[in-house]
This record gives sequence, C-alpha cells and structure tokens, in this order.
Amino acid sequence: KAGIAGGATYDAHVLACAKQGGAARLATFNRRHFERLELGDMELVVP
Repeated sequence: KAGIAGGATYDAHVLACAKQGGAARLATFNRRHFERLELGDMELVVP
C-alpha cells in the first residue's frame, strides 16, 4: 500500500503474511498500529 513508511512497514508485512496465510484474526498488543491499514474482513484481537 502506498504511503506506508518507517516502522509501519513491519506492521504491513505482518498483516500481508496473515492475509496470505488465510488468517481470520490478527492478535496484537498494538491495535492502533493495525487500524490504519486495510484489514479487509480480518478481525483484530487484543489479548
């Protein structure tokens, strides 16, 4: 996705891997970091 730079690239990479692997949920302690990315139908879970 255009406009992603710095540390956000790591979050985008994690999200892309989860999507490619068919994950329905993504667990993170940093919800705010992922809310700015295009999640599609993926659910964010904060443990």
